[in-house]
Amino acid sequence: LNGQWGISQGDSIPSPGEGYVVLRSESNYHIASQRAVMYVKFKPEFSGSMTFKILNSAESGYDYPTVTLEDGTTLYSDRYSTGTFNSFTVTLTGEHTMTVTFIKDGSGDSNLDRAFLAVPLEVSIIDS
Repeated sequence: LNGQWGISQGDSIPSPGEGYVVLRSESNYHIASQRAVMYVKFKPEFSGSMTFKILNSAESGYDYPTVTLEDGTTLYSDRYSTGTFNSFTVTLTGEHTMTVTFIKDGSGDSNLDRAFLAVPLEVSIIDS
């Protein structure tokens, strides 16, 4: 990982279930008007569907995660859902890169002030 996201350790969050590693935004923790970006790369031999889970534990309506593919397709974006994991499924064939961004505005901090991404264990994460 690139220092903008890291492995979740000791966070008081709900479990995403078995078969996932949970990553959390790091670089913009308690820092206003910043973004934490991570890239998830699917290997060329990949073909099929995978379900990811995302949790926003920040200021509802202001700080939020987005997930997009390299062609600009938005897979997830929700400013108001906080406190629970929400699922989204990716169906792809071949090599692709998914970008996960946690966007914070210039106002206050609340909750854990982070976004969390539950990644299926078979997915590889690359540096940005």
